[in-house]
Amino acid sequence: MLKRILIGAAVLAMAGAANAAEMNKCDDATMTMVMKEVEAAPAANKEMAMKEFAMAKEKMAAKMMDDCSKHLDAASTAAMKK
Repeated sequence: MLKRILIGAAVLAMAGAANAAEMNKCDDATMTMVMKEVEAAPAANKEMAMKEFAMAKEKMAAKMMDDCSKHLDAASTAAMKK
């Protein structure tokens, strides 16, 4: 039983790492995905998530992809906080 739990946790951790690597892209598909997360965020988190998302859009327009990625990650994290 414990072995199954540990294997499950390892699989989830690897999936999370793969998702985090995917999140680093600053492209239209990722922007759309993060915007959906921000829209679904609890009211307490929405303001910060929207600010980060707006910054990501500005950085994307300025072709500053590393900064865009950082703001997308921050927007997603802010939207998902409990």
